[in-house]
Amino acid sequence: MLFAINPRTPKPKVMKCLNEVFVYFFKKAVNGRKFERALDGKLGQACLANDATKEKFQIVWSLLQELTKKDRKAIYDFIIEKQPQFNSLLRDTRLAPPCLSLVCNSTDLLGAIKALGEHLYYRTTTLQAIINASGETLLEHYQKYTAFNTNMCKACGTQKLSHELADTADDQQWRADYDHILVRSKYPIYSVHPDNFMPLCNICNQKAKSSKDILIDDNSRRTASFNPYDNDVCESYIEISLIESSESILPVINIKCSSSLPEIQDKYNNWNQTYRVPERVIGEKGDYLTSIENEILEKDLESFKVDIHQRAQENKKKQYSREWWFWDERLFKWIVDNQQEEIIWEMLQQRLASANENNGLYEEFEI
Repeated sequence: MLFAINPRTPKPKVMKCLNEVFVYFFKKAVNGRKFERALDGKLGQACLANDATKEKFQIVWSLLQELTKKDRKAIYDFIIEKQPQFNSLLRDTRLAPPCLSLVCNSTDLLGAIKALGEHLYYRTTTLQAIINASGETLLEHYQKYTAFNTNMCKACGTQKLSHELADTADDQQWRADYDHILVRSKYPIYSVHPDNFMPLCNICNQKAKSSKDILIDDNSRRTASFNPYDNDVCESYIEISLIESSESILPVINIKCSSSLPEIQDKYNNWNQTYRVPERVIGEKGDYLTSIENEILEKDLESFKVDIHQRAQENKKKQYSREWWFWDERLFKWIVDNQQEEIIWEMLQQRLASANENNGLYEEFEI
C-alpha cells in the first residue's frame, strides 16, 4: 500500500459480529449434536431466520458431519489458530498461507465454505436483524473510515474512493467497494474477518488487483506485503526520476523503490505487481511537461524556480485529498533536488516555440 491507514480507524462492526458467528459455528460442529445450537445468540438466530443464510450454513454442517470428529476438530483448530495471525501473515513469509485445504480434503466442503463466506459478505451483512445486532451498516463504517482517512485510495494515491453526492442523505450516499486484502476465494476463513477489509478505488480493486493472491506470486513463491493498518507502507520508499531512454528524445519517467533492503524490495514488488501503480503513473504522467505546465504557470525562469520549489515541498493534506498530487510532488522534488529546473524550463520553452511554429504552418496552409 502507498499510504497508511489512521490507527484510530475502527474495524467494521458487522464483519466482527459475523466472524464471531462463523468461528462459533465451526466450534459447535466438532461435536455435531444439533445444527440450531451452532447458531446461537441474536446474531446466530438472525442467520437462522433468513432462509438463504440458513441454507448456506446447513450445507456446510451436513458436509462436516460426513467427516470424523477428529477431522472436524482439525478444521476448527486451524480456523481458530489463524484468527489472530492476519497481520503476521502479511509480513512473515515463514508462515504458510492459510489454505483450508491443508486440513480438509473434501472439495465439496471447501466449495461450500467458500460459498458460505461469499454469502455472508454479500448478503447477510445487509440483513436488518444483523445490522441491528451489530449496530452498524457497511456504509456507516465507510463514512467513519473516510472521516479518519479522507476519500483518497490508500493503495495508489491516484483516485478518490468515491464521489460524494450533493443534497443526499448519509444513508443514500455512494461508497467504494471493500477489498478482501487476502482474497476470499483462496482464503475463505477470512471471508468476514474484520482485519481483512479496506475500501479501494475501482481501478485498484476491480481492474488491477481483482483476485490476485498477495501471499503467493506468479512463481508460487511466498511473498510479504505492506500492511496499511500497521503503518507499513511504501510511501517513503517511492523514488521518481527522469532518465535517458533510447526510445524517446526527451528523458522519461522512472519509478523505483529507494530501499535496498530485501524485505522492503519484496513488499514493493508485491504492491507493484498487485496494483500496477507505477506503470499507471507512467502511463498517465508520461507527458510530464504537460503536468508541470498544469501545475506551474509562470512566464519567467526565476518565478518558475520559486513555484516548483514550493510545489516540491511535502504536503500531506493535499496528498490525501487531491488525485495524483503525491506523484507530481515526488517528480517536482527530484527536479529540485537534482537542480534540473533550468533544463525543464528550457524544455518547456522549446515545446512552446515548436507549438507556435506548427500553428503558423496551419494558418499558412489553411490546415
